[in-house]
Amino acid sequence: SSLARGGASGLWSSGGSNGKRRRRGSAYASVLAGHCRGTGSGALGASALATLHEWRVRSSDLPPASALLVHLGNRAALPPGGPAGCVSASLSCLAQTAHASSAAGDYASARDYSRRSAWLASRHGLVAERGRALLRLANVELDAADSHRSPLPEVERALPALLECISLAEGHGIGPLRSAAMVALARVHLGMGRAGRA
Repeated sequence: SSLARGGASGLWSSGGSNGKRRRRGSAYASVLAGHCRGTGSGALGASALATLHEWRVRSSDLPPASALLVHLGNRAALPPGGPAGCVSASLSCLAQTAHASSAAGDYASARDYSRRSAWLASRHGLVAERGRALLRLANVELDAADSHRSPLPEVERALPALLECISLAEGHGIGPLRSAAMVALARVHLGMGRAGRA
C-alpha cells in the first residue's frame, strides 16, 4: 500500500534500468491481476486490487487505474465481509482515490479524501488507519508545495497532520508509521531550508 510512498518492495526503487523495472512491474501487475480475479471477495483480493491500482497510478497508466478505482468503490459500497468489511473497504477506496488525485495534481481532492479517511478511521477507533491517513494528508501537502515551488508557508501546512501522526505512532508503538512520518518531517525541514535538522 502507499504507507511511505515506497510501495511494493523494489518495484519503484532506483536499481536497474527503466526497461527492466517496467518489465518487472508488468509481471508483478499480472500476478496481482490474477489474485484480483482468483480470490474475488477475500482480503487478499482487496489488497491485490489496491496494490494494482497504485501500480497503475505510479506507472501513469491512468485509464486502467480509473477502472480499478471503480472496482474499489464497488467493494466499498457492497463489501464482501458485510458491515464489518464496509469500513475497511471504504478506507481502502478513500486511500487509493486520494493517491490517484494527488498523482493527477488534484491536491484539493486528495486532501479531502485523506481527511475523510482520517475521520472514518477515528470514528471506528482504527488508530493505525488514522495515522496512515494523516501521513497521506501530510504527503499531499508536501507534494502540492513541491509542485508549485511554493514559498515556506505551504510546506508548513503539512505539520499539523504530520505531528499528530507522529504522536499517534509513538503513543501506540507503531514503529513503521513513525519512521515514514519522520521521513516526511525531514522533507518539511528541507523545504524550510533546515538541511541540518532534516
